Amino acid sequence: MKIRFGIAGLGRIARRMVSAMASYEEAELYGVASRSLERAQAFQQEYGAVKAYGSYEEMFQDPDIDAVYLAVPNSLHVPLAMQAMAQGKAVLCEKPFAPTREEALPAVEYARDHGVLLVEAMWTRWLPAIAKVKEWMAEGKIGMPSVLSASFSFYSSVDLEEHRYHPEMGGGALLDVGCYCADLMLNLAGEQPEQVAGVLKIGSTGVDELGCLTMRFPNGMVAHGDFGIRAQTSPEAWVFGTEGKILMESFWGCRKAVCYDSEGREIDRFEDPEENGFVYELREFCQLLAEGKTESRYRSLEDTLLCAQTLDCLRM
Repeated sequence: MKIRFGIAGLGRIARRMVSAMASYEEAELYGVASRSLERAQAFQQEYGAVKAYGSYEEMFQDPDIDAVYLAVPNSLHVPLAMQAMAQGKAVLCEKPFAPTREEALPAVEYARDHGVLLVEAMWTRWLPAIAKVKEWMAEGKIGMPSVLSASFSFYSSVDLEEHRYHPEMGGGALLDVGCYCADLMLNLAGEQPEQVAGVLKIGSTGVDELGCLTMRFPNGMVAHGDFGIRAQTSPEAWVFGTEGKILMESFWGCRKAVCYDSEGREIDRFEDPEENGFVYELREFCQLLAEGKTESRYRSLEDTLLCAQTLDCLRM
């Protein structure tokens, strides 16, 4: 069964998903939508989509579309997901699904009540390198995992043409890159934190530009991360245990993980040859839809709500 996709939002991230679709025979780029028909038609010609639409609503109403991929600004994720699901479309929505748990909940409840497949595309959840790190931790290769640290921050100039600098569009570092730090902590800890704290630095446009996040888990792990859009940091994450440590290079798109013993000697490593990690989330999404399933085993709707709830704690 080939899944016919419609894409809403035609920026850089959408182009990466189109590349993933081109490498997976079960997915077909069928339609592309923008608020500008001319832009949609240009994208259609460049990537060979069957149809172009001058509005998102028009695409959602097309009976030939099986599923939609939402790559629009954060503030549009939930409204467009609701519109697409109301038309019976399965939805793969870019992260973060919603700015807050409260905003995410109605869409999650709608998907559950109506049996519609809804998945937040937090692509790190599907990466084989992250799965290998979890395997090493479970096997006790670093003893008892104790501390997790992560950093994802880059420097960008304040640009009012970029949605990340607009509060009303769901901009800011927390939703742009801080969600990766938070979700890695939740994923590797494997449980709900018992304490969450953090700080945000608000910039001139009203969005958070830098931040730090800490968590404590019932299993004894503590985690901390820094994130930002106005400072460059070292792009990596570590898990430190009683008998070793694990490095995840560029963890949000991790293709390489290295395990060390307590003396700093390398004892194992994993390298993923796949350059476009979007293929993993795309494959499972298509399989779920073909099998009539409504939630991902890698990124459940509860995972989506818990991550949103965790981010909420930094705004209190």
